[in-house]
Amino acid sequence: MLLRKNILRPKERPCNVLYEPAILVGTKYAGSYSFEISPEIGIRETTLPANLATRFCISHCIHIGRVFIQFDPHNYPVVCDWWPPSGHRHKYIYVIRDIPGIPSLRSYIIGANVMLRRVSDGKILNTDSISIRTDWDSWCWAIDASLLDKDSLNAIIPSGDDYVEVEAEINSHKWRFLIEKWRRQRTFGTTVYRITGRSPSMILADPVAPRRNHLNEQDILARQLAKEILENTGWAIGVWDTVDWLIKAKSFSLTNVTPMKAITTIANAVGAFVNTDMINKELHVRKRYRHSPWLWNNETPDYEIPDSIIHELSNEYERRYPYNAVYVAGSDENGVLAKIYRSGTAGDVYPENLIQDSLITDSTAAQERGRVELSSAGTWEKISLAIPLMESSPGVCLPGDFIQIVEEGTRIKSIVTGVQISATVDNTGKLSVIQVVDTERYYE
Repeated sequence: MLLRKNILRPKERPCNVLYEPAILVGTKYAGSYSFEISPEIGIRETTLPANLATRFCISHCIHIGRVFIQFDPHNYPVVCDWWPPSGHRHKYIYVIRDIPGIPSLRSYIIGANVMLRRVSDGKILNTDSISIRTDWDSWCWAIDASLLDKDSLNAIIPSGDDYVEVEAEINSHKWRFLIEKWRRQRTFGTTVYRITGRSPSMILADPVAPRRNHLNEQDILARQLAKEILENTGWAIGVWDTVDWLIKAKSFSLTNVTPMKAITTIANAVGAFVNTDMINKELHVRKRYRHSPWLWNNETPDYEIPDSIIHELSNEYERRYPYNAVYVAGSDENGVLAKIYRSGTAGDVYPENLIQDSLITDSTAAQERGRVELSSAGTWEKISLAIPLMESSPGVCLPGDFIQIVEEGTRIKSIVTGVQISATVDNTGKLSVIQVVDTERYYE
């Protein structure tokens, strides 16, 4: 979009409908005054950041999927050179967010590298195959690798009760794992050693972590409770990308559970999931559906995957119950009871069983849990695609990412549910790296 200084024409009727979500970020225009704005004007916000509001005259509130901003015509006489569908010029200025991702090109040159090393001393482990995977039903990453010699195998066998920590690097992306198991296989004179492991967060779960009882004596916010559970473990809550709600006193009551079980219990109460950071000692709590599927057409994807880089694509249709309402309730005296239904529907098709959880102690938790349950209903298409693992965007596709797939000119919005990265070296020494991304597309 081109911006230029101009004198606003008072008789011009401003366009009051924008058809795409919009943000202003890092925008400048020529003239005596320029501005740079880093905060995003988020969809569904009702106010602007203070530093932005002081520089603009806001003529309309911010609606879902639309941003209306008007320059003061006396001090900032700027118009947009874009012509709206109505055909007239308008004095609202906005920038449509570009969808990051991989550009669609005729050919790509992608350098591949893979390395497996022991963290304690940096010792390189000789390998010709590494597979790394996770999904939104798993709270950790898992690794399966083959080693080429016994020396590499001996390097990951612990001398005591501790696990050996390794770092895997594929195309500049790094993960850390604790090796749990190893095995040897000999075929026609060739010996192969295979190892398996999980993220270091496995020390927070069975069979390693000590079990404890939990009872909140006072009202506490869910995020704060999760932080307290991880105290003195060396781990922390990283991204908390779900609702935060007040858990009433004595509603969080667990007996003989590990820290990971306690954290996942909190997340599951509102339909969220837990995943371990690839490299840091952090647990991320994310929404299973960041955007409700029936609103996806109005949402901007995190990034786009063009069909020019898709090696393989397969799909499978799945018809689920077409619920448009659910009943959600707490399971003790502190709980709330709520009927959650899709706006614009009669809310008359709902499952027979009540959804209950002791941590649903306020309307925020009930609404989010109900929204997630409704988001998984309806008709879906499971799409699995094999793409390269780029060093830059999108890099590793993570569960919960909201993406756009371009197939034969059709743009398909979907949610990432799982990912597997494989790096293999063939008999000629050629290294091949592929990323298989499992997604779901919503129909109705």
